[in-house]
Amino acid sequence: MYLKRIETIGFKSFADKTVVEFERGVTAVVGPNGSGKSNISDSIRWVLGEQSAKSLRGGKMEDIIFAGTSTRKPLNFAEVTLVLDNSCQSLPIDYDEVSITRRVYRTGDSEYLINKQKVRLKDVIDLIMDSGIGHDSLSIISQDKVKAIVEARVEDRRVIIEEAAGVLKYKMRKKEATRKLESTSDNLSRVQDIIFELEDQVEPLRKQSEKAEKYMVLKKECSESEISVLAYDIKTLNDQMERSKKERKEVEFEHLSINGKIATDERRMDNLKQTQQAQEQQLEALQTELVETSELIQKLQGQRDVLKERHKNASSNKEQLTEQQVELEQQLELATKQLELATSSMKETESRLLAKQTQLNQVTEEYQHLEENLKTELESTREAYFEDVNELASVKNQYISINQQIKKTEVTLERISGDENKSLIDRETLRREQEGFKQEYDKLSAQLKEKREEYQILQKTHQHSLKQLEMETNRFRQLTHQVDKMMNRLQWLEDAQKDFSGFNEGVKKILKAREQNQINGIEGAVAELVSVPKELELAMDVVLGPVMQQIVTTSDDAAKNAIDFLKRHHAGRATFLPLNVIKSRVLPMDVLNRIQNNQDVVGVASQLVGYEERYRQIVENILGSIIVTKDLNVAKNLAKQLNYRYRIVTLEGDVINAGGAMTGGAVKRQGSSLLRQKNEIEDCQKKIAELNEEVEQSKGLQQELQEVVKNSEKQLSKLQSAGERLKDKMSETNQQKLAFEYREKAQNERDELLRIERREHESEYKQLVEKNNDLAESRLRLENRIESAKGIIDTLEEQLEQQEEMKTQLMEVMTELKVEVAKLETALTSEIATHYRLQEESGQAKERLAELINRLEQSEQEMLGNDDEVISLETQIEQQKESRESIVEKIQEQRLTLTKVSQELEILEREVRESHKIHQKMTESINQLDVAIGKVDVEMDLMIKKLEEEHQMTFDYANEHYPLKGSIEEVKQKIRSLKGQIASLGEINVAAIAEYQRVKERYEFLTTQRDDLIEAKANLEETINEMDQEMTIKFKETFDLVRVEYIEIFKKLFGGGTADLVLTDPHDLLNTGVEIIAQPPGTKLKTSNLLSGGQKALTSIALLFAILKVRTVPFCVLDEVEAALDEANVSRYANYLKAFSKETQFIVITHRKGTMEKADVLYGVTMQERGVTKLVSVRMDNVSDYLDDEK
Repeated sequence: MYLKRIETIGFKSFADKTVVEFERGVTAVVGPNGSGKSNISDSIRWVLGEQSAKSLRGGKMEDIIFAGTSTRKPLNFAEVTLVLDNSCQSLPIDYDEVSITRRVYRTGDSEYLINKQKVRLKDVIDLIMDSGIGHDSLSIISQDKVKAIVEARVEDRRVIIEEAAGVLKYKMRKKEATRKLESTSDNLSRVQDIIFELEDQVEPLRKQSEKAEKYMVLKKECSESEISVLAYDIKTLNDQMERSKKERKEVEFEHLSINGKIATDERRMDNLKQTQQAQEQQLEALQTELVETSELIQKLQGQRDVLKERHKNASSNKEQLTEQQVELEQQLELATKQLELATSSMKETESRLLAKQTQLNQVTEEYQHLEENLKTELESTREAYFEDVNELASVKNQYISINQQIKKTEVTLERISGDENKSLIDRETLRREQEGFKQEYDKLSAQLKEKREEYQILQKTHQHSLKQLEMETNRFRQLTHQVDKMMNRLQWLEDAQKDFSGFNEGVKKILKAREQNQINGIEGAVAELVSVPKELELAMDVVLGPVMQQIVTTSDDAAKNAIDFLKRHHAGRATFLPLNVIKSRVLPMDVLNRIQNNQDVVGVASQLVGYEERYRQIVENILGSIIVTKDLNVAKNLAKQLNYRYRIVTLEGDVINAGGAMTGGAVKRQGSSLLRQKNEIEDCQKKIAELNEEVEQSKGLQQELQEVVKNSEKQLSKLQSAGERLKDKMSETNQQKLAFEYREKAQNERDELLRIERREHESEYKQLVEKNNDLAESRLRLENRIESAKGIIDTLEEQLEQQEEMKTQLMEVMTELKVEVAKLETALTSEIATHYRLQEESGQAKERLAELINRLEQSEQEMLGNDDEVISLETQIEQQKESRESIVEKIQEQRLTLTKVSQELEILEREVRESHKIHQKMTESINQLDVAIGKVDVEMDLMIKKLEEEHQMTFDYANEHYPLKGSIEEVKQKIRSLKGQIASLGEINVAAIAEYQRVKERYEFLTTQRDDLIEAKANLEETINEMDQEMTIKFKETFDLVRVEYIEIFKKLFGGGTADLVLTDPHDLLNTGVEIIAQPPGTKLKTSNLLSGGQKALTSIALLFAILKVRTVPFCVLDEVEAALDEANVSRYANYLKAFSKETQFIVITHRKGTMEKADVLYGVTMQERGVTKLVSVRMDNVSDYLDDEK
């Protein structure tokens, strides 16, 4: 595999698309400083994944995009493509030629492509991994990298050996495995914490669940026994009532027989009573009908008023919608006009732009044509000028040859005088500099001592900052652990709330059905609708108790539907509180005044809880007559004052019931009550928010400390570097002192030579002056001819200036046209953006207008429907009013008739009064029987009502399905026994059954997950150990091979000497450093840090070549690596590079002649246009052939 070519556009100074072709062997890139030749190596490094803008000699990644020049616009993107020959299938991709492209936009977006298909950076890295190429591999070697190899710490040098050994992928995998291991450990820790928390819950929940299950069995058995007893009692009372009715009939028959003596009066009286009773029944029926009609009229009027209010609201809404419609239509019309104007303006700008571009092309052609004419004329003019100059030179040379000796002698004498004066100055300078160097040496010594003291102080501060950072990091971990723990608790509570944990089966079924829209009219359980302050939580738990599970419905019909739903699904029982039935129950004003004046009374329970206004009557019905006090003593005194008429509860949960019964003691609170569950969720949320705030504070403090540590490290590094520089300066100063001593000795020798030279040249000068007088006439003649030549030159220059003015005028026109074209392009871009924005605004306005029209139509339909209903209700109201007037007339007529009958009956009663006295005993007997029957009937009604309310069951169903098992006394005894067993169970949490099952399943799941994490952790640790072993083996094998090659190549490059590579810690191959030993010819064996600059560079190059021998790469970019070498070393380096190119393709960026001579292909980098790089290529074998032909 080798690099075939690079294609770049917009990368740094490559403004135009540039294609650089490469072949096997050595390709050299040459050019002056600042021409952009190093941008080629930067482009290769960038396309292979370099993410550091600093490594690319920029501040941010957007800096690599061509920024424009005075004559070129900046580009908005940069793109580089590497084309690799993959015919040997070195890369794991089924293509003989592979192109890797990277593209970045000025917006910050970037793209990677492989064979023109978009991929991720990871895909590019995976593709080139193990191929030997990469942005940080040995395929790209810069001058800084060469320097860094020798000057690096021994621990850092192992990286290049690791890269050659191919263990970097193992280090990456180990890093990934270590990260996964840390993540697995963290997950294991979190799971273990949750398991510990669940273990604390499982056992209590299991006990509560078992107790609840036992309670459910006992409750069911007790309920069934109570139903059978109620059915038995109802049946017994029914039999008793039947016997009493039969007895009454017998007595009444005897009573009628006695009345035979007064049959005529009795019949008349009976007839009159029956008539009176019928009239009263009719009157009562009419009055009932009157009341019902009045209520219906009120109901209809209420419905009518509601519909009118809706009509009014709909009308108001319609007006608002109509106004919005008008406004939107105006906006749409304005946007449409603006869009039309923008479209017209855009077309006009496009036309103007086309015209200006055409004009610019014409002027450019004229300029180029003129420039060609100017060049032609300029060349011919120069040829004529040089002919004149040559003619003048031939004449002038005769004068110069005669005066040459005179001038030479004068110059020599002047030089001698200058040298003598300079010698005096140099002597004084040497004296002053020697004193200055001594002072400088003393000053540097003091500065070095000061830097060392400053370094020690800063190092102590740095260690203190590191300790603070470590403490804050530990605190951050603890806080994040607490957040995770609280989040798990909150999740558990919210899951329980969503699952309606804690509610009875029937209540839970209704609430879930409400969530699934299976049932309507359900407002929610009392526990959901009431919020209780934390300090009142215990008191309200005691007061509300089972009431918290009662369900509020919108109406009694909704409650009935819910009960039917529970029956259909056999889902248990529930108690419902219809909003239209339940009424408020509040304390009298005198009681309220009394408790408000008592500071030890907390208040009325209904006023201490939170709820929506529409639930006031429910809350006041439940809590409106309950008083809350601070403690039991206050409650006892207050109950006595109120004659034990009201229920009082303390904040500790003690209760004094109406009538005086007291309940209290220690409350054992297991699990979370429904009220406490809501408050705990809020507490968790607040705590999490507080912890998150602390986490952010800790994170910020960590960043501050990290910045302090980073700054102190930088300062320490600066101080260390400053100290090293001071040491170097002191050494340099000492060397310069020795050099001055040699300079002083050499100065004395030069002074003596100057004195001898002066005597010889003064004698020669006298002879030359005599000859000079003879040559004066010849000089004058030559000067006249020179003046004539100057006149010809002036004429030519004047013509040239005129032509330059024409070029300048054309250039000004071209510049003006380019400016106008740029302005028009900018305007066109702006107008296109405006056009696009107006299109979007117009579309949005149309969508909003359509939506508004739809809403307006709905509002109109609603108003029409309301109008129809109002008319219908008005009609019904009128009909009911007419019916009511008719009923009133009938009542008046009925009352007159009843009055007449009553008067007639009164007269008749006076006549038969005596007869009634005789039959009084019989009448009393009949009355007693009626009372007995009524009493039994009431008792039966109460029992049937109890059966229906408490057990939701009819008498017929109970009588048929719940027969009495045993005697009535045995069953009643069984009920008492069951209730005793239930009471002995204490407080019951029925929700614990489902809660225990849920927690148990979660506990088992997390236990399994913990075991999986433990296994995964062990596998990761085993994998890391295996990778460590593999890296150790590969590192050692590669190091031995590189060492052998380094020793051999060092001798070739230095022409002798000895060298070696030594491991600083052979027993720890994963962390050992690498020491470079080098002994160039004629020196002692020393470490690389003691070598000269050139020796260091050549030593680094020897090591790099050794590594390339062991770990071959497809191609290698060398960026001025030989800059520090002298010519002899450059020659050896170039020869070795040429020989090595048979195995590896080299792209060399250089300005050294020896390297250029060994290149197969030479690329010249120039900037013909300022800021824009251009390339010119030459094959060196073609040049050699050309030179041979010339010879």
